[in-house]
Amino acid sequence: NRVTPDDVKNGRDILNELAVKAHRNPSKIAISVFGQAADPNLEAAFRAAGADRVTLRIDTASEVETLRQLEEYASAVL
Repeated sequence: NRVTPDDVKNGRDILNELAVKAHRNPSKIAISVFGQAADPNLEAAFRAAGADRVTLRIDTASEVETLRQLEEYASAVL
C-alpha cells in the first residue's frame, strides 16, 4: 500500500491548516515520500501535490545489479 499523490495533497492541506493555527510557516515543514518507482510523471505528481522530496525504492541485489538499477533510475528521472 503506497501513498498516492492525492494522499499527499490531502495531508499537505491538513498540515498547512494546522501549521497556520499554530502560527508556523507551512512552507518550512517538508514532506518526503519514500520508496516510489522511478517514474518521472509520478515524481512530478507528488511534487505538484506538495511533496518536497521523493525517494526511489531499490531492490536488494548485488553491487553490479544495484549500480545498474541506479543508472536506470537516473536516466528515468533526471
